[in-house]
Amino acid sequence: MYKFLRFVLKLLVLLPFGFVFATVFALSDELAIGVISAKYYWFYGAMGVCGVTTTVYLALREQFKIRFSLSELLLLLFTLVGLLPFLMGAEAVNSKCLLLVLLVVLYLYFRMVLRIYKFSRHFLQLFLLISALVQA
Repeated sequence: MYKFLRFVLKLLVLLPFGFVFATVFALSDELAIGVISAKYYWFYGAMGVCGVTTTVYLALREQFKIRFSLSELLLLLFTLVGLLPFLMGAEAVNSKCLLLVLLVVLYLYFRMVLRIYKFSRHFLQLFLLISALVQA
């Protein structure tokens, strides 16, 4: 039973891989500029699933350690500088601001999953290849 729960937990954590890369398939005739708007909304939903699964996974782990490298600290600094006009109130929060934050969260999610599950690299490569072929 314990092995089955670990398997289900692995699938739960890998689920956002598929959702994020399925963004290329998102289309809508009902939205204004349906091709672009549907991709935005699908990505927002995929990042919501990513946040939920990551939170559940981290809550079920025995130990919780996060180590940041210099490049990741620079990425967070870059994000903070990019968000500075929004944080100071000089500009209203828009979709570019939201996408910047979600892409950083996506990077941290990929980093966590690839560090925990070594076999996930193959899934990442497969999803990247499939989504690139679909886009082409």
